Amino acid sequence: MTKNEIKAAILATKPSRTYFVNGEEFEMSDAEFDKAINDRVEMEYAQHLASTANNEESIKRQALLDKLGITLDEAKLLLS
Repeated sequence: MTKNEIKAAILATKPSRTYFVNGEEFEMSDAEFDKAINDRVEMEYAQHLASTANNEESIKRQALLDKLGITLDEAKLLLS
């Protein structure tokens, strides 16, 4: 998933430009809104990269266990 895809998905939800502070309503300027969207894109992209790295690590670990012909529990016993 790219940053542009994430941004498109966020904008498709039609996020509000309105926010509240101490019960008082404010409207974001275009610059504030763009910054808020870009900050959210960066956060979600970082989460996506972390998730992808974890998935790749799990796949590599399982491939090694399959190659050795042992389960994760058996590997843990061997290492303890």
